[in-house]
Amino acid sequence: MYKTIIGLLSFLVLLSSVAVRADETCMSPYMAKIVGQEDYVYIWTLGMEGVGDGEDKLVTVDVNPDSESYAQVVHSISMGGRHEAHHSGLTDDRRYLWASGLDTSKIFIFDVHTDPGKPRLHRTIDDFVATTDGIVGPHTN
Repeated sequence: MYKTIIGLLSFLVLLSSVAVRADETCMSPYMAKIVGQEDYVYIWTLGMEGVGDGEDKLVTVDVNPDSESYAQVVHSISMGGRHEAHHSGLTDDRRYLWASGLDTSKIFIFDVHTDPGKPRLHRTIDDFVATTDGIVGPHTN
């Protein structure tokens, strides 16, 4: 009985010393900490037939509560088709947003630094499959 109690107490001490906190972020540990109020949120949207032009889009929403356009879509960029918009993520310096399309295996790179309220398409990588020996469905984060 004594050994059972000692074993149980040892287990509880061990359990209490283990950190059980979790963080839900998936950001790079090298990414600069976000300080203060964000002004915009960038949403990589999947196009649907019969909805708008049916194309995938990068949509910019104003999220600054002090702004006159708060909670409104302030900009969008249609991507010239349906690529099955999937993941997106910012570069560590938060200057560019990378977004991928699963169906076409394209990666779209948006400049979100020059004019944050009106990002622009900076570059499209459309040779991902060829340059990776046939890997499809790139993920950007």
